[in-house]
Amino acid sequence: MKLKMLLAAVVAMLVVGCASNGDVENLQSQIDLLKTSTAASIEASTVKAGSMCTEHCAKGEKEMNDKLDSLFKKSMTK
Repeated sequence: MKLKMLLAAVVAMLVVGCASNGDVENLQSQIDLLKTSTAASIEASTVKAGSMCTEHCAKGEKEMNDKLDSLFKKSMTK
């Protein structure tokens, strides 16, 4: 009798504890959505960083050109 009750309890735990196909598919769709969202976020951050770098480089190039122009003008006056 105890063995039958134990077996019934084990079967009940397995039935209740196992995830259904729908649960697994739902979880997989959430994982896929998270991957897509993360990839988009990384791409946006990369584009922003590239833009900031371009702006910084352009500013540095202008400053260098201004200094070179100033040095050239000074050398021409001497």
